[in-house]
Amino acid sequence: MLVTCPSNIEEARLLAPYSSYFLVGIKDYIPNFLNPLSLAEFRQLANENIKLILRLDMLVREREIVKYQELIDNLKELDILYYITDQGLLNYLIDLKLANRVIYDPFTMLTNYLDAKTYYDLGLNAIAPSLEIPYKDILKFQVPLFYPGFTRRLMFNSKRNLVSLYKEKAHLSFDIHDNLTLIEEKRVDILPIFEDKGTFIYRPYYLDNMPLIKGNRNIKYLLIDAVTIEFIKYLPLVKLAYAYFNEEITLEIYKEELNKLDFKIELGFTYEDTIYLKEAIIDAKN
Repeated sequence: MLVTCPSNIEEARLLAPYSSYFLVGIKDYIPNFLNPLSLAEFRQLANENIKLILRLDMLVREREIVKYQELIDNLKELDILYYITDQGLLNYLIDLKLANRVIYDPFTMLTNYLDAKTYYDLGLNAIAPSLEIPYKDILKFQVPLFYPGFTRRLMFNSKRNLVSLYKEKAHLSFDIHDNLTLIEEKRVDILPIFEDKGTFIYRPYYLDNMPLIKGNRNIKYLLIDAVTIEFIKYLPLVKLAYAYFNEEITLEIYKEELNKLDFKIELGFTYEDTIYLKEAIIDAKN
């Protein structure tokens, strides 16, 4: 089932023919750069019988937990799913007997099929595996998966407002809500960086996993993420993914048309094992 990310009612209606679910957040509960809807807009979509996944993929401070619990209580009569990262919210939804509506994505934490099964056995709807492991390992996850067909993966997240801190210490003048990027001193990568309910840094490229999905029956939800993508490019991307997912076009045509949209695409860790090189660390210290 294809999952897309509208940022308003108009976009939702344009995306509806190509979407099984909408992944959307609500203002004041997720960062604004993730394009949340108002609570009224969220309820409006729910009342139009559009299948919704409430986006809550962020860590929640202890002092904020009641606020998020109240949101869940306010919406629990709706037939929606919950896409969450925070363990506290997971426990709360389990206590409410809503585990079967939970898609759990702890970002980099689910790296093996045994952990995935442990969480799924809590009665969850689906699990999101880490993208920092190769796809051959993800094939071992014999549980329903929430998996990105196309995304820009989050690389770093902190509850601290690091952009504001840098601005203050460096005595600079700029709007922290502009489209900011980060360039490391000894690297050429350009990293999108956002400050809103903390600091978020994304990888310098997009992951295109669409060529991998054929034959993986464990992928229950296939996300076409909209983060850092303007709608003028996002809508044709969704149409293209839909056509390929439904076998209306070949992989060759999909790749050819995707190239026209001019995304910077890399493989990430798709075919690369990530290992801890203890010897290399020791050598570096010497």
